[in-house]
Amino acid sequence: MTLSWTAPTTNRDGTPLRDLAGYRLYLDTRTPTCPGGPFLAVPSPAAAPASAQTVSDHVTGLTASTTYFARVTAVDTSGNESTCSPAASGVALKAAGKVGRKVTEKLKETVEAHSGNAETHSGNGATTRQV
Repeated sequence: MTLSWTAPTTNRDGTPLRDLAGYRLYLDTRTPTCPGGPFLAVPSPAAAPASAQTVSDHVTGLTASTTYFARVTAVDTSGNESTCSPAASGVALKAAGKVGRKVTEKLKETVEAHSGNAETHSGNGATTRQV
């Protein structure tokens, strides 16, 4: 399952973001508790992301024919975590002896970090693709 979202570029006060450390992906068969609970850490490719920079992570080891829900937060270099994105869902599919994933990419969210306290904002559309 591949999850993608747009990296934040500004702090809550409108100043340029310069201390983004990474993201936390919360994944479960129900809408995950977020923040809190188990997560996958995804490093940020840049502490000061460029406008419209897309971040992705590929998750393996999922059970075929199972619906998964994911939420994402941003984390700054001080360890402050944002509020959570809305949940996105996808179903792991079994195809030709391999497990393929059909993903609803509602997580193409804009994750905005805000002055030591990152916050997320959701995008409008959802797209589905086979990965």
